[in-house]
Amino acid sequence: MTQPDGYDQNDKTVTLEVYSSEPLARMAAGRLELEGIQCMVRAVGVGPGGWGIAATVPHALDTWEDDADLAREILDIAPTEAKGQLVDPEAAQSRFPITVMLVLAVVVVAIVIQAADAVFSRIFA
Repeated sequence: MTQPDGYDQNDKTVTLEVYSSEPLARMAAGRLELEGIQCMVRAVGVGPGGWGIAATVPHALDTWEDDADLAREILDIAPTEAKGQLVDPEAAQSRFPITVMLVLAVVVVAIVIQAADAVFSRIFA
């Protein structure tokens, strides 16, 4: 996100929302950019290299602090104060890592059972 002429280097960015995947965050960013609001999509949590596919990790949508209220209105996002909680991008969780671990555990158990069956069938045959 480049700084336009009207912004100072000390201006702050704020996180508007954390989405469960990159495509959802990119759609929201596109809507803001059509309205002339500069924004940035970034991976949070483990990041794009953590699980191999960047699209399935949570992504945050950031914009300049001065544009945050208009951006929330365009996207119909309640202000963080109204939600009663602070936006913590690092706390965003995705079900993708849990799903991967579950599938991996099932595959490992299946391999162990097949190996044990092969060993015991030779021993007791």
